Amino acid sequence: MKFIRNILAVSPFLNIALVVAILSIIVMEAYLLEMPEVIPWGSEFGAVFYKLCLSIMASYLFYFIVVHLKSQSDKENINAFVASKSFRVVGEYQSQIKAIQKEANANSDTDYPEKSDIENMFKAINPKSDAPLGLGQHGGHANWMQYMSYHNNRTQSLVKKVFVKMPFLDSKLVRLLAEIDDCTHFSVIEATISFQFNNTDLSAWASSFYEYSIKCKELQEYNEKKLSEYKP
Repeated sequence: MKFIRNILAVSPFLNIALVVAILSIIVMEAYLLEMPEVIPWGSEFGAVFYKLCLSIMASYLFYFIVVHLKSQSDKENINAFVASKSFRVVGEYQSQIKAIQKEANANSDTDYPEKSDIENMFKAINPKSDAPLGLGQHGGHANWMQYMSYHNNRTQSLVKKVFVKMPFLDSKLVRLLAEIDDCTHFSVIEATISFQFNNTDLSAWASSFYEYSIKCKELQEYNEKKLSEYKP
């Protein structure tokens, strides 16, 4: 299966050229070499074409072994690295939404709630209450703003690690990760956490969190479609 997948990954033009060369050699060996010349230069043309077909086969074999297999191996190694980080980006979001649902005693346990559901859950949570994140060695807990900031920083760190491999990345994956990295939710949380706030619930951040949720859903769909075989 892997061998077939490697062949299919070669340019269709090269695969067609190989098939034509092989079929031509088979036809010439089985039929044409025993036939009398129809035109005066037929034998010379046949000999040249035969050598051309052999050259195509040899060139394809060299390219496949020396260039293509190494390229595919490099691609698989890079995809394994990228997949581990891309799935973890989604995982950072999923950890938050599950903690939010638990804190708000939400009826729904879907990873991607509707905007109205997020608004209701955020109204039920005090941003200064304890979140499920320990701070230091004294047993204290982060509040919900610190908790979300923690996951934001972890997410952006993962995105930076993936972007190191930029020349090898699919453009759609780059767009999806960039949109998460630059999402409004991250910026508003970091802007808020730097000063004292008097909010008694998280409703002010529900809209930006919903947008973040939508972007993570897109990334998960991409991961499942393109990177599922490399899922850690």
